[in-house]
Amino acid sequence: MKTGSLYTILRRMEKAGLLVSEWDKSSSRLDRRIYKPSVEGIEVLKDGRRRMEEQKRALDDMIDFYNEQFREDSSS
Repeated sequence: MKTGSLYTILRRMEKAGLLVSEWDKSSSRLDRRIYKPSVEGIEVLKDGRRRMEEQKRALDDMIDFYNEQFREDSSS
């Protein structure tokens, strides 16, 4: 990903209220902007994690089903 694309995404996320940023001027190099998730951003991340866990459970159930139904009998 190009740097310009990344910062465009970060700015859009900040505008949407998902991130907050501040300038870090304590660095010995150039000033830099630090991004952190906002309260709303944290909730969005938690919701995304819940959805991924649900999808993982569904996939695990499918794998278990296929393993039970189509397990090759090693005695054949």
